[in-house]
Amino acid sequence: MFFIGENVGDKPFVGIAGGLKGGMFVLEKGMELENKEYLLQGWEMVRGNVDKIKNLSLDLLNYGKPSVDLNHQLCDPNQPVREVVRLMTSRAEDGGIDLEMELSPEVEAFRFDPEAIHRCLMDIVTNALDAFETDPRKEKRVWVRTVMPAGWGVEYQVIDNGCGMDEEIRKKIFQSFFSTKGTRGTGIGLMMTKKLIDQHNGVIEVASEAGKGTTFIIRLPA
Repeated sequence: MFFIGENVGDKPFVGIAGGLKGGMFVLEKGMELENKEYLLQGWEMVRGNVDKIKNLSLDLLNYGKPSVDLNHQLCDPNQPVREVVRLMTSRAEDGGIDLEMELSPEVEAFRFDPEAIHRCLMDIVTNALDAFETDPRKEKRVWVRTVMPAGWGVEYQVIDNGCGMDEEIRKKIFQSFFSTKGTRGTGIGLMMTKKLIDQHNGVIEVASEAGKGTTFIIRLPA
C-alpha cells in the first residue's frame, strides 16, 4: 500500500510511468528480435498505461473543481445497482466470486444523478472484487443491496467477505491518494466517490475488520 500526503501531484503517476517503461522495453526487444509476440505484448502494456494516464488526468481535473456538475433526474434508485451488477458479473465469475444483488421494492423514485451514483457503486464494487485477488478462500461473495432507511431516499450497501481492513487503513481510505493496491491503484476513486456523495448531501460510511470483510454504506436524501 502507499499513502501520499505530500507532493500529491506526481506520485499517483509513478506506477504508470513504470508500466510505460516496461512496455517500451518489451517493444524494443520485439523490434530487436523481430518478435511479433513481444511487439504485441509491449504495445498492450503501453496502450493500457496511456489509458490509465488519460483516466487519472480526467479524474484529477474533476476532483480539482470546486464542485462537480450533477445532472439530477427523477430515477429509480435500484437502477444503478442493476447496471453495475450486470456489467461486473462476468469479471466476478472469472474470479470465482459470487456477485449478488438484493433490491428493496420499497424505495421510490426521486431526483439524483444516476450516472454519478453508478460511478460511485462501480468503484466500490470494483474494489470489493479486487480484494479477492490474492485471497485463497473458496467462498468469495459480494452483495450489493438497497434498503429504505427512515429519513432517507435510499441506502446502498456493498458488502464483501474479503480480506477487510484494519482500523488504521480504514481511517485513511478517503484521504488524498491513499490506496491499498500498490502501483495498481491511484487512490483517486474513493476520493471522487466521497465528493460525489457529499454533493448529493448524502453520507458514505465504511465498516471493516481485517480478515472478515468490508461494508460500504451510501445514503442519499430524497
